[in-house]
Amino acid sequence: MKSFFYILLILLLFSVGGFIFFMFKEKKGDGSIKDIISEVFKKGEDLKNSEDKKNELMKKIGVKKLVFLVLGMDYNWVDGHKPTSKGARSDTIILVTMDLYNQEVRLLSIPRDLRVYYDEFGYYEKINAAVVLGGSSLTRKIISNLFGVHIDYVFIIKQQAIKNLVDSVGGVYIDVEKDMFYEDKWGNLRIDLKHGRQLLNGEQVIGYMRFRMDEEGDLGRMRRQNQAISQIMQQLPSKINSSNIFSVINNVLPYVQTDMKKEKIMLLINFMANFSIDYKSYRLLVEPVDIDGVSYVELKDYKETIKAWYRGYEKLGILNACSVDNNMEIFNKYIYGSNFYLNASDYLDDYVPFSIILHKDDNGKSSLYYKLPFGKSMTLKEFIYNRYVNSTSEIYLKKSFLYDNEISKLRDFYVSNDVVLILGEDSIEK
Repeated sequence: MKSFFYILLILLLFSVGGFIFFMFKEKKGDGSIKDIISEVFKKGEDLKNSEDKKNELMKKIGVKKLVFLVLGMDYNWVDGHKPTSKGARSDTIILVTMDLYNQEVRLLSIPRDLRVYYDEFGYYEKINAAVVLGGSSLTRKIISNLFGVHIDYVFIIKQQAIKNLVDSVGGVYIDVEKDMFYEDKWGNLRIDLKHGRQLLNGEQVIGYMRFRMDEEGDLGRMRRQNQAISQIMQQLPSKINSSNIFSVINNVLPYVQTDMKKEKIMLLINFMANFSIDYKSYRLLVEPVDIDGVSYVELKDYKETIKAWYRGYEKLGILNACSVDNNMEIFNKYIYGSNFYLNASDYLDDYVPFSIILHKDDNGKSSLYYKLPFGKSMTLKEFIYNRYVNSTSEIYLKKSFLYDNEISKLRDFYVSNDVVLILGEDSIEK
């Protein structure tokens, strides 16, 4: 019974927020290569099931792939500071591809300030207003037409579901990335958090996920939302037990609505209980605009991103370790349009002489090595071992320890991407 309800919570939470199960916990070690590799390659144990059972379940479900629209609902406040969902806009908008055949859940967060055209009314407005103007059906129609995707089901989640979940398990630890303070007396919102890892209650977690009063605005809010959900999911297994499981379910499910029938939900729960699921998140490229004093964001090139999200293209991260700013030049010349999605790009602090392509497995899956005229192909384990043990290079070696910021950045890129390309000097003028 506990397993059944826990899987149900997983189904709920993947719908709510755009999270990554595969997160790495910080450990204190002696800096040895064994300690570093054990941190980087800590993985959960995969569930093994036969291909026959997988095909049987997919046949019962009726499809190999489903697309969900998830709307996280905000509150409005009336006199007396009482919350009401009437007239409230959608605070979170996420498209979810559940790819049963490839055992993946892929998430695409849609900025709530995205400027879209409302055919029914003849004007532009933010996408989060659609649920007020025409309910979830209008939101579904606009997003489906905009991106050219068929949406099978809609989940409507009130933020009270997350608050109640956190409070039901006694709070969760969140790595608060910086000091945060914001107060909206009319909206009954007060955020007062200090930097660092700490135990937060449900209201504080909601505040952390809603904070947007910085230079990143709504994009930073979406990133912190993903971070918070992933940390909640990490801690749930140790916090849910036979004494609180029914309380958790009773406190959460009243705040979830969906047009998916219970029979299909049960089949999906059965599938998730029997097969390991990989989770990927994709991001839309947008640019901020100000029109008549109103702040929006508008889409840039998005068709490749939609294709990658729907089809499950592998995510690519580029770390530039040469002296020339050529990240996008490399991507546009050699990678754009291929079956890779540029998920992130950043810079390493020191130069390297040659480019390196890092894989998550030892088989060179979807190798970039055959697509680029430069670079050495290896796994992350091979890279760290060769740099740390067999090299006297100062790039990742200093007084017998890896530079903390460099190894942390490399590890984070490796966690959130399928392939990591480190650009060296040999990538210049190629």
